[in-house]
Amino acid sequence: LLVTMAQDNTKLCDFTNTSNNDFISTPIAPLTDAESCEINTALLNLVMKDPFSGLPSEDAATHLNSFVDLCDMQKKKDVDNDIVKLKLFPFSLRDHAKAWFSSLPKNSIDSWNKCKDAFI
Repeated sequence: LLVTMAQDNTKLCDFTNTSNNDFISTPIAPLTDAESCEINTALLNLVMKDPFSGLPSEDAATHLNSFVDLCDMQKKKDVDNDIVKLKLFPFSLRDHAKAWFSSLPKNSIDSWNKCKDAFI
C-alpha cells in the first residue's frame, strides 16, 4: 500500500475530510532576525492553560492582562518581549476566538500594538 501511494502521488489528506486549502496562514508577520526565539515550554503550558474562547461571559481585557503578565515573566536576550507575546498569543485562544484570529489576513499583524487593538 505504501509503495502504491508513493507511486501515484496520493497525499494523506486524500484519505481524510481535509484539503490542502483548509490550512490557514498565520496573520502574524515574521518579526525577528534573532537566530533563536525558543519559547520556554513551561510558559507555553501556562499560556495554554486557560484559553480565551470568545464567549460573552469572558472578558477580553482580563484575558489580555493575564496573558501579558505571563509573557512578561520571560525575557529573551536579543528578542523584544513584544515578539514573544505575538508568537504566543494564538496559543492563548480557542474556539470562536481562535477562528477570528485565523481569519485575519496573512501577515496583517506586525506589532503587538496591532494585535492588542484588533483583539480589544
